[in-house]
Amino acid sequence: MSALTAGRWITCSHFACPPAPWTIPCTESPPLKSGRWAPFTPLDVARQYGAKYFVSSTSECYGDPLQHPQLETYWGNVNPIGPRSVYDESKRFTEAVTHGYHRYHQVDTRIVRIFNTYGPPHAAQ
Repeated sequence: MSALTAGRWITCSHFACPPAPWTIPCTESPPLKSGRWAPFTPLDVARQYGAKYFVSSTSECYGDPLQHPQLETYWGNVNPIGPRSVYDESKRFTEAVTHGYHRYHQVDTRIVRIFNTYGPPHAAQ
């Protein structure tokens, strides 16, 4: 912990999650593990040191939306046991934990929802 306490924390971020939910079978748990365990360490650091916390989310938190584009007031069309549910639920859980730390611990949090991204390492579909 000496390395953590020696400096001043300004921001903490959590941008980790296996991407491309269509490539992950419903029986796989890496997205769920990432969504379940990964947010707590940076949120706790942000809480302890008064840092801002940024987390990445995606449009997948809306499930299979019936509205395009999605407004911030749209809650989604969610299937919690569907083929993409492990990814969708991990994003929703991460957002819920982030809001929980904001409400109950007054952590300065930001959720960045990244929509429809594609890059060279992704399969063209």
